[in-house]
Amino acid sequence: MTWALMAAAMTFAACKKSDRDRPGVVEGEVVDVDTGLPVAGVTVRLNACQLVGGDAYHCETANEMKTGADGKYSLTFRGGRSKNFRLELASNDSILPYTSYNIQPGQKTRIRMEAMRAFSAKVRLVIRKNEGPQLYFKNSILLPGPLDTTFSVWGPKNSDYILNLGVQDRTAGYVRGVRKILPIIPGNSETTLIVIEDMLQLPKLQ
Repeated sequence: MTWALMAAAMTFAACKKSDRDRPGVVEGEVVDVDTGLPVAGVTVRLNACQLVGGDAYHCETANEMKTGADGKYSLTFRGGRSKNFRLELASNDSILPYTSYNIQPGQKTRIRMEAMRAFSAKVRLVIRKNEGPQLYFKNSILLPGPLDTTFSVWGPKNSDYILNLGVQDRTAGYVRGVRKILPIIPGNSETTLIVIEDMLQLPKLQ
């Protein structure tokens, strides 16, 4: 075997060895970003992500758990260097993720994670006429027809939630709609009423 082939074989073996699955542990606690107090019942998730081309990653959940009454968590996992492990909080109706962290396999890592409490604003949306082919509403696409629904939106305290409503106008060749700003105020129990007479009479959504 030539020196070049030996060097290539040694390099391949080293790369293969360095990318072998290694056990890892990440543990810590989740606290409220404003008060520093433990947050119970929030899901801590560890995702294993692999580059699939360009800047695109394919991610799968490697492990997850809910924090206890003391806000603590502990996750075990296995992986090699070819995977990118990211620790994050799963968002829900009362918790907003504050940040995420890169985790290395083959070691024990301790991280104090911060969570931001979310507050709600209640909305009643009434659309009396909608003849457009698709209604874009809260990351959903609805069929034509009138709508009368009540729902809640969530966000950090004293912030603004931007609600976009749009419908495709095939004749004009663009999306018509409206953008509503909903204040998120803790303790506010009032319902914001939004009434739209005809979606296709709204201006072009910018």
